[in-house]
Amino acid sequence: MAAQCIHSISGSPSVVCAVCGCFSPDALPKFIRSVDWIKHAATAHEYISKWKRHKNVLEDLLLLFGHYADPIVRQNVVLSLDDAELGDKQLSLIMPQLVQSLKWEAYDACALVNFLFNRALESPRKVGLTFFWQIIVETSYKQQHRERFVK
Repeated sequence: MAAQCIHSISGSPSVVCAVCGCFSPDALPKFIRSVDWIKHAATAHEYISKWKRHKNVLEDLLLLFGHYADPIVRQNVVLSLDDAELGDKQLSLIMPQLVQSLKWEAYDACALVNFLFNRALESPRKVGLTFFWQIIVETSYKQQHRERFVK
């Protein structure tokens, strides 16, 4: 059904059909990949803000990887993580993926960094230590990542 909701309109790149109102969570990555971000970023941002989220917020972690570089897309994933109210243990379990996602952030000051720092400060012994050691691991590999993480 989600595939029926993505249409090519008048030679422009694929956009979501606003009439049908189907915003399946599984179609979001396909939609994001199909958008011409130079020409249609504002329209895409409108649709993304209306998109249904997965009930399991962990499904949205895919959108934090390098293929999805748009800051608004990434910010929406972080907002859904925040809204999910993950416990400290749950957050610690996905911390490696979140820290790896920092490599693909366009800016040092971003929603994901703010989210991780806030959660680390709220729970320094559980989330903070996990965050610290994940950063140490990531900075031990390549100089380019070390420069970003040690600021």
